[in-house]
Amino acid sequence: MNRILLHILVAVFGFMQVNYAQIEEVYAGLEDAETYFTHYLSPAINPFMYNMNNTWYSQADTHKKWGFDIQISATTSFVPEDEKSFVFDEREYNYLSLPSGNSQLLPTIAGGETNKQLNASNGTDSILIDVPDGIGHEWPEDFFIPLSLPLPMVQASLGLTGDTDVMIKFLPKSGKEEFKAGLTGIGIKQNLLKLFQEKDSTHTSKSSLSLLAAFTNAKVNYKPNNTGVDGENQEMQASVNTFTLQAIGGYDLKIVNFYFAMGYTGGSTALDALGTYQFDFNNNGSYESDEIMKDPVSMQFKKGGFRTTLGIRLNAGPVKLFTDYTFQKYASLSAGLAVSIK
Repeated sequence: MNRILLHILVAVFGFMQVNYAQIEEVYAGLEDAETYFTHYLSPAINPFMYNMNNTWYSQADTHKKWGFDIQISATTSFVPEDEKSFVFDEREYNYLSLPSGNSQLLPTIAGGETNKQLNASNGTDSILIDVPDGIGHEWPEDFFIPLSLPLPMVQASLGLTGDTDVMIKFLPKSGKEEFKAGLTGIGIKQNLLKLFQEKDSTHTSKSSLSLLAAFTNAKVNYKPNNTGVDGENQEMQASVNTFTLQAIGGYDLKIVNFYFAMGYTGGSTALDALGTYQFDFNNNGSYESDEIMKDPVSMQFKKGGFRTTLGIRLNAGPVKLFTDYTFQKYASLSAGLAVSIK
């Protein structure tokens, strides 16, 4: 996960240090750059948001009061084949165009290598900009899982009174000194069937029905030692917020559990280049006020849709093994291990 997130941030910084000095000399192309990178980065950022809403449950039932479990899981959302490239439409840009003048498919971050270029022109002056490569060509062709974005997570759940579970999901902030990423989330699962069951009833149903509401936040920071552009406090920062609402049904056969869920998943990501960036456009050895940019890039990504999950869990005493598949815009495969005390 960290490698892909780092590639996203390096790609934006790399574009700035190689091309911004040239682009700004010809025109104020911030909006065009943001439009381009929205297309380029979406196939990585959107699956990441979908990943964050996975693995909240491996059964529909809730714990007894003060029952708990600790879970380690991994989930991965697949990048559709049609998102490995995007159609460059000149109508979306003010100053960028293709040298050929025709619409072309350009690689996204999930695509492959390219030698294509874009033309930046204000009608008087123009420059050529290299189109950034993707990293999809680095994915093994014969690997049994298609191109996807994996995400590991740790989760703890605690049963409260009223047949309610509260869940905390986290991924400790980790990484090198210049790059760090971390994740935290909270969820609540309410058993609906037990709400209507008589308190003194001794009947134990094999079926369960619960309602889940969950929110997750991830933060990523990249502070390169040298961006190649003069300035101060330069860093890339990403804040990702996701939420999900789901109804979960389950059937317990003791040794094996089956679970099924339907609901909605959504999220938003803010990606910003912070700090000051100085460009000597006039080549006079000093920086004028119009040659200093502050917090030059701010991009927003939003995605959401309905999801359906089918899963199975094997029970070996307190040890549980589970896997599930989610049908959604970015289909997901998840698996994990939990230690559960009812």
